[in-house]
Amino acid sequence: MLAQLDRATLNYEIEGPEDAPTVMFSHSLAADLSMFDPQMPAFREAGYRILRYDMRGHGASVPPEGAERDITIHDLAEDVVQLLDHLGIGAVHWVGLSMGGMIGQVLGLDHPGRVESLCLTSTTSHIPEEMGPTWDERMANARAQGMAAIVDGTIERWFTKEGRDAGLQAIEPVRRMIANTSLEGYVACCGAVKRWRFRDRLPEIRKPALVVQGRYDPSTNVEAGQVIAERLPGARIEVVEDASHFANVEQADRWTAIVKGWVDEQANGA
Repeated sequence: MLAQLDRATLNYEIEGPEDAPTVMFSHSLAADLSMFDPQMPAFREAGYRILRYDMRGHGASVPPEGAERDITIHDLAEDVVQLLDHLGIGAVHWVGLSMGGMIGQVLGLDHPGRVESLCLTSTTSHIPEEMGPTWDERMANARAQGMAAIVDGTIERWFTKEGRDAGLQAIEPVRRMIANTSLEGYVACCGAVKRWRFRDRLPEIRKPALVVQGRYDPSTNVEAGQVIAERLPGARIEVVEDASHFANVEQADRWTAIVKGWVDEQANGA
């Protein structure tokens, strides 16, 4: 379904009992809401209301145009608030991976009334300025050769060599997901991530938080997660072994157990 918001038109899927706690999943750069398919059976069986969406220019959401291409993580967080308003939802238990985790940090600080808890996975609170050329190169390659050109390099960062060598079946849908991301959406969101500097504001957040990182993630490593956990009051960190950036896919059962256990704890006092 499409929601026409002030500055974005977002695709979303919502399911489950209207009176149940809402769990909202937010995907990574160059992905879409389907990346959380492995988690859906467990959350459905638990009876949660589940909300997934595609960020601007990802999945079935409309690509940004004109001034909307120069966006920030804060803009993407505002999209979430507007989507919740559109759906008449007050607060959610947030589960964000990578860029979705960055958005969750902004929500926790700037819109604390919209999140009951934060699960920040495979993410970071700070992109160093010296990483700027790396992001510029990724954007330039995508502009020059199209999204297909970035698929192989992205898969190498998102999955361990062991997972790739084993022919993990879940990798092929992820390859298609990357290739099908709009160039405009990818480049705009690359720029938002490139400018991401939030580390010093973490101590101001007053929401329960769990950080989950893949042991072998080169993009958002365990140390980046430890920084978040140390600076967020009362937060803790869990590390998923034998996983890289897409830990929710590569080690789906383990990741789901950790994240669902956290949501159960926050929503039901389990």
